[in-house]
Amino acid sequence: MIIGTVRRILREDIARAGEVPKWVDALLSPLNEFIDKVSQAISGNITFKDNFSLKVKTQSITYASSPTEYEISPASNIRVTNVIPGDASGVRIIDFGWTRKANGNIGLKVKWLNYDDSVPAAGDKNDFTFYIFLG
Repeated sequence: MIIGTVRRILREDIARAGEVPKWVDALLSPLNEFIDKVSQAISGNITFKDNFSLKVKTQSITYASSPTEYEISPASNIRVTNVIPGDASGVRIIDFGWTRKANGNIGLKVKWLNYDDSVPAAGDKNDFTFYIFLG
């Protein structure tokens, strides 16, 4: 379904139907604010950060033929509930896993291929963005 342009409701729009009660002004401000937010959300202008308790971390990882665990700090004392990879800077992630460490950090294992399906050379580095969900 395609949603057309959603416009704000103005006092003048209501006045065309007749006399406008005084209480309408108190209603229009929160109603229009709600309409703006919903319109923004359904137009694709919404992000994980807008709607979830999370941290976004970018980590440079060195390629190894067998995945090596990299430990990163979520920079939060709130319990990590999930981690998903986001941007992979021009490579394709083929395997991903994470573990919660006793010290509060998280362990990440990432295996990737170049977009042409070639195997990266040992020692190649790549930057990955991770969404760390807190809860």
